[in-house]
Amino acid sequence: LIMFEEDLQLGQKAEEYILAMLKKEFPTIKRVNGYQPDYDFIDDDGYTIELKLDIRSKSSGNVGIEYKHKNKPSAISTSKAIEWIVIYYLPPYKWVYSRMKTNELKAFLKRNDKYLHKTNGGDSNMSSLILIPIVTFSEEFGFTPLKT
Repeated sequence: LIMFEEDLQLGQKAEEYILAMLKKEFPTIKRVNGYQPDYDFIDDDGYTIELKLDIRSKSSGNVGIEYKHKNKPSAISTSKAIEWIVIYYLPPYKWVYSRMKTNELKAFLKRNDKYLHKTNGGDSNMSSLILIPIVTFSEEFGFTPLKT
């Protein structure tokens, strides 16, 4: 329970930080309320962004991108967001984020499919994930350290 609460606090802090950063670029952007599997943020012009926080990257050394949940396409497979932001742990910078167009992330995953490890994870191992080494991910998409 303590771990979950720490993760939740980190997630909420990270989300607030990213939202404040995005407001400089998209003044009308806001968090989507309620269940919305396609994206987390939308602005008045319809620009959409999905935000992912990979807590496990700190211990695994990988960024996990979900593509199925309960054997059904999900996350990157079904995303309607224009852009993705992924927060992960990258020593020595600690927590960082990378921003990319959704189609660029999809193209990268397709291009590197045979080299990337696939596994199950998430809650009760119900999610199918593609694991990307954090160094590879940060080199491919660039990164910005989160200011804590």
